[in-house]
Amino acid sequence: MNTMLQVRIDEDLKIQATMVYEQLGIDLSTAVRMFLKKSVAVNGVPFELKNDSSLDKAIAAANSMRARSEEKHNDEMDLDEINAIIKKARSEKK
Repeated sequence: MNTMLQVRIDEDLKIQATMVYEQLGIDLSTAVRMFLKKSVAVNGVPFELKNDSSLDKAIAAANSMRARSEEKHNDEMDLDEINAIIKKARSEKK
């Protein structure tokens, strides 16, 4: 059973996309079906989504933590030393 899907898009986008898909030998409807089938196959959007502002915030946070670590001179601690500090802090909370 087939059903119809209507989507509102900018006319220029439709023209440009149609031209791209025609060069690949498919029409726009086929391209949309391919997108939907791939979405189902990967259980999500079939391409990477990015939020650059989130990435910028994460980088800023990492840089801030690195700077604080260097200020406290614990930037060269190994994992055993870090775990010992965490264990001590947890036991002091009890």
